Amino acid sequence: MRDKLGRSTGREHVHLEGITLPRARKWAWVQQRTAQFVAGLDRAAVAGGHIGWLEKSPTHIHYAPDIHRLVPEAWTIHVIRDPRDTVASIWDAAQRYGDPWGVIYDRIERAVGKWNAATPASAGMMGAPRQIFMSYQQFTENPCAALDMIGQTIDLQASPALSGTTQIATASEPWKADALGAPIHPARSKWRSALNDAERTAVEAQLCPQAMAFLDSLTR
Repeated sequence: MRDKLGRSTGREHVHLEGITLPRARKWAWVQQRTAQFVAGLDRAAVAGGHIGWLEKSPTHIHYAPDIHRLVPEAWTIHVIRDPRDTVASIWDAAQRYGDPWGVIYDRIERAVGKWNAATPASAGMMGAPRQIFMSYQQFTENPCAALDMIGQTIDLQASPALSGTTQIATASEPWKADALGAPIHPARSKWRSALNDAERTAVEAQLCPQAMAFLDSLTR
């Protein structure tokens, strides 16, 4: 699509509404496969002695309405991070880990576009049922309080239970290696270490003002 449009700004999503695409029907097998998937995760959680399961792929934010339609009892927890730290972290991963990071984010504008698209998608869920919002700073500065709030909101009685979790990473995900089983610490910003002056200037010029305003509303 980037080739056809002649645009590679990292903000291709801005132009999508002007593109006519065929709309597939919502075939019944989607519901069937979803039910099978959810049942499998439920069985795995029960077998492991856990109270539930969590899938944290960030791209899911673009499918949240569909997820809630297909899995009505699901909750979405939105953890919104400062865009400068987000872009710097993505760009650092792109330089260090190659595929998929270096392939998807072959230019820094695409890292900015990722944040510019995802954050308004979260903002659009404000007011919808079964949504929890917090800033990344809130979560990392006091993770126990954040988990308590989440547990109470979801009615998990979860403070003790959340301490017993199983984290999954594969050998193909080296960026997760230092996170498994370690305490949660505030992340060190890579804004100055991973980006040069020109890159920082370019990033700040491209950040979506509405998304920035949404982040500010969570940190006040």
